[in-house]
Amino acid sequence: MYCTHQNFLIRLILIKTGNFKERDIKLKRGLTHWLSPHQWLRIKIGNKWIDVDAWGRSYGVPFGKNAHGFNSSFNRKYMKKI
Repeated sequence: MYCTHQNFLIRLILIKTGNFKERDIKLKRGLTHWLSPHQWLRIKIGNKWIDVDAWGRSYGVPFGKNAHGFNSSFNRKYMKKI
């Protein structure tokens, strides 16, 4: 599923729980592999903002970070095989 769809669903679920408000979730945008548009969520938990990138998570990017440049394990997995 595309990052945009994943973010829509995560945002919807978080707000419907009643534990988060619209103001607690920010949509962020950037580039992966320096040419592909990408988006993730920045979620306020307590007094701290955390990046949540569900699409990036499937490529080894931990929560608290976001996929950008060539930092996903997709690139690392294939480079190890070479």
